[in-house]
Amino acid sequence: MIGPVRTEFAPERFRFFVLRRFPYLLVYEPGQNPPRILRVVHASQDLAVLLADLSGESS
Repeated sequence: MIGPVRTEFAPERFRFFVLRRFPYLLVYEPGQNPPRILRVVHASQDLAVLLADLSGESS
């Protein structure tokens, strides 16, 4: 698994990956094969608002 867990934005099963040289974050679920990409978001956006619905997603 690559990327940290950010429980302040999403449940523990999701990971965050910073795209180097670009201001984007990839939010993904590593437990899937292949990993399921949930969001690609600009890092300057309000992540709490953009990712609020992830707490209710089922696997």
